[in-house]
Amino acid sequence: MTTNISAAVSPSVMNLWHEAQISHHSIARPEIIEEAIRSGAGTKDAQEAIALAIQESSTWDLIDLLVDKVINGPSLHALLRNLQMQGAIRRPDLLKWAEIFT
Repeated sequence: MTTNISAAVSPSVMNLWHEAQISHHSIARPEIIEEAIRSGAGTKDAQEAIALAIQESSTWDLIDLLVDKVINGPSLHALLRNLQMQGAIRRPDLLKWAEIFT
């Protein structure tokens, strides 16, 4: 079922949002997650949703964020670094991979 949300949100963000739903209850709407990724800030719920989705994502999912122009390479690396410093993600492989964009 397609919703109005999916039309307003980048496909890459929708994919991350769906991944966050696999193992957790619904937190933060997709449009809030997209705004938080774009701005590098956001509500606590949005940051938790981003962290959960990234924790469960693959590098291909993150590449899709770049392709959709949701975020640029240096900002993606900064986002991952901040999430790791907060202890929100425990995937050094993603941070190491994202270094190529800095």
